[in-house]
Amino acid sequence: MLTLTHSLLESNENLIVRFVKQYLVIFCINQMASALFRLMAALGRDIVVANTAGTFALLAVTVLGGFVISRGEKMVV
Repeated sequence: MLTLTHSLLESNENLIVRFVKQYLVIFCINQMASALFRLMAALGRDIVVANTAGTFALLAVTVLGGFVISRGEKMVV
């Protein structure tokens, strides 16, 4: 996590300014993750909706994680 935010803020600025910017980026990422978690909890109050939303969430993580979409050459069948 630190390397992801550090590479975005890499510059020749003051040390205090870089620290505040990095803290702000990490704080915003934390707020976004908390909001998405609360959204999933609010949508999944019923067991049917919870199972459907959980399945779609796992599907989205799998597809966007690169397990289904390959990064190499396309295979021709």
